[in-house]
Amino acid sequence: MKIYTMRQGSDNWNSAITFFHTVMYHGEAILPTNRRGCASHDIREKKYSPMKIICNGYQLAQVFIPICSANLIVSEQVAERLLKVSSTYKLVPVKFDKVYRLPWSLSGTIKTEAWANKLIEQGKELSILENSKHDPLLATQIRKYYEVVTYNHYRLLEEHPSTHQLFTQFYDSPPLPHDLLPVSREIFHEYPITNAGFPVVRNDVFTILEQFADLRFFGMTVLSL
Repeated sequence: MKIYTMRQGSDNWNSAITFFHTVMYHGEAILPTNRRGCASHDIREKKYSPMKIICNGYQLAQVFIPICSANLIVSEQVAERLLKVSSTYKLVPVKFDKVYRLPWSLSGTIKTEAWANKLIEQGKELSILENSKHDPLLATQIRKYYEVVTYNHYRLLEEHPSTHQLFTQFYDSPPLPHDLLPVSREIFHEYPITNAGFPVVRNDVFTILEQFADLRFFGMTVLSL
């Protein structure tokens, strides 16, 4: 069995991916202060408030992880495929609070607008989200998207003690303690997606995601169990 960790690509091994590309691809989740940087919902919660997202509708990805969030967002097409794998996660509709249009390309063949380039040079890529105007027509063209709500990984470990330690990121230097994720083989037999501050997905789920996602924009590691 293989499992994969998936994160936004700002810490990607791919040197061609800058923070600007991450912002353009993943967008940003508008979350309460106590939720920023963690799973915006846990499956054990009784009520779910739709995640609010700011995104670039020019090239909206079918699979992404908004900045400030730790949950996967998937299109309706991907959601339908995921539902066939397991019923141990929920798919909660998201709300696109702001959709703007800013043409861009990873190859640089599309020139970014001058005002955006100035913010990039200043290291203020997130300000692009604030300064871009909402495009209501473009927003109406976006089909349904869903947040994949899963079980908290660490709570599941109370029932399924860890059998392995997963290095969540690769470094030239030895990993730090907080980069080690305890993993239980039994968890992933029963729960193909968990959330440990980032989605951890089983191979069959990953196989679906990679058909729709541009994996260059994700930071990932893989472990064989």
